[in-house]
Amino acid sequence: MHLEQYQQPSMTSRRRLTRLVVLTVAAGLALAGCAAPQPAPAEQPPARTTLTVGVVGTPTSFNAGTAHGDTDANRALNALMNENLGSLDGNLQVVPNDGLGRITRVEGNPLKVTYEL
Repeated sequence: MHLEQYQQPSMTSRRRLTRLVVLTVAAGLALAGCAAPQPAPAEQPPARTTLTVGVVGTPTSFNAGTAHGDTDANRALNALMNENLGSLDGNLQVVPNDGLGRITRVEGNPLKVTYEL
């Protein structure tokens, strides 16, 4: 009978087996860390919005600067729909609208400005 098959493995073979297991686990962890980065999520388009405006009177024109179009309703809609580069406050000081563009003063005499949209 062969007694070698029933004998405990020697200490050297246990060490080899332990080293093999440790190296296999270390290699698996190293490869797991090399995964490709996840792509950034796609940007969602902004949600559509609506605006409901109540005005006194019936809008008749988009040109509130004419005699026919100078009504309260036309002026209210004009102020909401026509965006300007600036407006005047109560003290007649210019309030810039940087969302649309920018006005820059180049010279004072004669007055020269540049418009950036």
